[in-house]
Amino acid sequence: MKAWQLQNVDNTEYIPDTSGVYVLIYWQNKTNTARLDIMSDNHEPIQSFAGTANNVRKHAIRFLSDNGYNVSLEHASYIGLELEKADNMHIDYVQDAEKPQ
Repeated sequence: MKAWQLQNVDNTEYIPDTSGVYVLIYWQNKTNTARLDIMSDNHEPIQSFAGTANNVRKHAIRFLSDNGYNVSLEHASYIGLELEKADNMHIDYVQDAEKPQ
């Protein structure tokens, strides 16, 4: 096993995966919950989840994994980060700016 070390990191580019999906993330003020819509590249809805950001994150990632979508660890962690941001800031968030809202 390699000995522990601190690695300082610099900027690195996002490496897209081949999942063929993007997500729309919303904060729903009326119900005080997070919502995540999984969308196909051709803008068709695949599945939606609503609840606490933490539970939405877990259900969405399990759904993507269980249904054969090739979501990278980087993509999955980014989805979690943005769900948490929407939850903390109570804002709507669209994962990919060129996708329709």
